[in-house]
Amino acid sequence: MIKLSFIIPVYNAEAYLERCIQTLYMQDIYEEDFEVIMVNDGSTDNSFTIAQKIANEHKNIKLFTQENQGSSVARNIALNNANGKFVSFIDSDDFLIPYTLKNVLEIAEKNLIDICSFKLIVQTPVGDKLGSEQNLPKLKVMTGEDAIVKGVNFWSVCSSIFSLDFLNQHNIRFTNGIISQDSEFNMRVYPLAKRVIFTDIISYYYFDNVTSATKSKDYKKVLKKIESLVYIANSTKQVASLLKSPFLRNNYIQRSNSMVIGLLKLLTQVQHRTAIPSAGVA
Repeated sequence: MIKLSFIIPVYNAEAYLERCIQTLYMQDIYEEDFEVIMVNDGSTDNSFTIAQKIANEHKNIKLFTQENQGSSVARNIALNNANGKFVSFIDSDDFLIPYTLKNVLEIAEKNLIDICSFKLIVQTPVGDKLGSEQNLPKLKVMTGEDAIVKGVNFWSVCSSIFSLDFLNQHNIRFTNGIISQDSEFNMRVYPLAKRVIFTDIISYYYFDNVTSATKSKDYKKVLKKIESLVYIANSTKQVASLLKSPFLRNNYIQRSNSMVIGLLKLLTQVQHRTAIPSAGVA
């Protein structure tokens, strides 16, 4: 059985894609033990041509292409075609730190883990910094609910590997059309996980895109951020209603309320420029 599926949405990443893929083959994992699934999301540069070239060089690469629908749809296509015991999500402008993920995979296999979390390095315009720090016990198996109680932060999905059987069992996929899809995904995943483990392994190099929608001052992108915050706040409350533990319900309600506060701050920031259509939080 294939141990690991790398899932990579590709959009206009011609400058980074080869670097990204090269690092997957520098993890000291046998090629027959992993697969690479790239989904070209309607790139308008040479990304698809580069992806085809790379795919022709390796037998363990699957390549799909679609009209631009967003990374959520691309990730879901890859999940539906994955055969690995675990899945790892990688953005095409990021890369893995060589010879690190094998250790993460071994920990996940040994402990029959649903979610195995590691650390990443964030590249910013002012220098690198350590990201995805979780102030939770390391190398101790716990439930997802325990992790929530202990204060887990719902970082990027790129800082964890997930059991594919676990995701499929609960029919977990990414929500299309929202910003901050990773935190919304993790928000739904953690309450369902029975075996979660956190490590101190630094395995991922994350490029912090200063032009991303979460930082943009462009009106349409800001509006998209607002709509996404509304959706995630409502989604968080819906998950809260399904939780049995009163503490966890309150935890999720507090998270939802924090998002509403963030939404109000964002509305205040753009209010002087233009009117924003109202959007209600249930």
